[in-house]
Amino acid sequence: MNRSPLRRLLPLLAIAVAIGIPLALRSAYDLDWSADSVRRLVDDLGIWGPVGMVAIVAFRMPLLLNTQLVLTASGAAFGFLPGASYGVVGAWITGMAIFAIIRWLGPDAAAQRVPPNLRRTLTMAGSGWAAVLMAVGTALPFGPTSLYHAAASLTPMKLPVFSVALFLGLIPRSMLYAAL
Repeated sequence: MNRSPLRRLLPLLAIAVAIGIPLALRSAYDLDWSADSVRRLVDDLGIWGPVGMVAIVAFRMPLLLNTQLVLTASGAAFGFLPGASYGVVGAWITGMAIFAIIRWLGPDAAAQRVPPNLRRTLTMAGSGWAAVLMAVGTALPFGPTSLYHAAASLTPMKLPVFSVALFLGLIPRSMLYAAL
């Protein structure tokens, strides 16, 4: 299959933009690996601080900020309940995006990259308990929750079920870190 040079360069360009923009934003807004830098940024946003916090939580991965850091900063900047709420909304956006992107790309294509032993596990996870397991995994205060969300997209789980399970799992996780 012959592809034009431009078509071959598009994925590289997309990766460069996906990495370059967040790094430029980190530099422009003096974001680093501290809750204080995140808190300062949202404080500087004034009335737009809550929107900024949701965006920071939602785009924490490309911004190279970890979940614990941004959820703790959210609680420090806005107080326990508002901070936890902004964390839930931002993390929910991320989880929904992961689920939707993998479904859009084609779960069959993604599943082919999964090791055979794990494929059997994912097939069993397609049962009615998959949403409960995903919600519990999301609620745990450790580990990469994005893997649970990506794995859920490889099961027959419906989007509304995933959305509710994700939301319910994010509440205790966000509350825990907002309280720190």
